[in-house]
Amino acid sequence: MIKNDIESSPIKILWLSRKATICRTLNIFIYFLGFAFIYFVCSRPQTFMYSKNLTIFSFFVVSVTGLSFSSTLILAARNIFKIKELATIYEFKPSAYYNFVGPFVFTALIWALLGIVSVICGAFCLPNYVIRFVLSLNIVLSCLGIVNLCSLLVTNIQELSKATGREIKKEMR
Repeated sequence: MIKNDIESSPIKILWLSRKATICRTLNIFIYFLGFAFIYFVCSRPQTFMYSKNLTIFSFFVVSVTGLSFSSTLILAARNIFKIKELATIYEFKPSAYYNFVGPFVFTALIWALLGIVSVICGAFCLPNYVIRFVLSLNIVLSCLGIVNLCSLLVTNIQELSKATGREIKKEMR
């Protein structure tokens, strides 16, 4: 029997899939955060990421692109698993359903956070130390988002291969 209380809140989905979503990216995030912090603290203000092309607002474009890729991967996953199959997964093992959906939500939230930070910080005249910190944060979020997108892409390819194998076995019977 299918439960009618399927969560649609992104925060609740992240909480239910926290072991599958956050734990595997937590190590990567800690490394990137450590790198950005060391770079932020150890760099001289006049040489820190000085580039006319690297602005806080430029990360907004990156975040929109990341959200677009996330949306595309969600649609690709939706084409691999039909709604009926997802309902069956939820019926027999709700945690497997949330572990499947959670990484998509996590990746989309990373890109959304990057976009929000970029727009808010790009709209104000900020001191140099805040700009350096926000640039470091944006680089960390961008790297984490890219790693998560690659992970989702690999997962989708693996699920597509499994679905193709199941279909071939079904036709052979």
